Amino acid sequence: HRRISWIIGLTYDTSVLQLKSICKNIESSIINDNSFIVNEDYKLFVKVEKFNDSSIDILINAFTETNDWGEYLKVKENLCHSSVIDTV
Repeated sequence: HRRISWIIGLTYDTSVLQLKSICKNIESSIINDNSFIVNEDYKLFVKVEKFNDSSIDILINAFTETNDWGEYLKVKENLCHSSVIDTV
């Protein structure tokens, strides 16, 4: 497996409702995608990481089912397109 560890910055005008929705949508996208593994050994985290100087930072930590580099890159790109972009 390969780990995806991202920090995504959201603007401070993001409401609490939007923030919760974004985190939930990203989490749901990962859980419902067979390209990821989520269990006790490979935990999924989509949480507010910190309040940065110019953004609210969300941590995404997930593990792909594959360890092939090319496939891993496709999974990362698909995650970006399917969950992050659609929720912002």
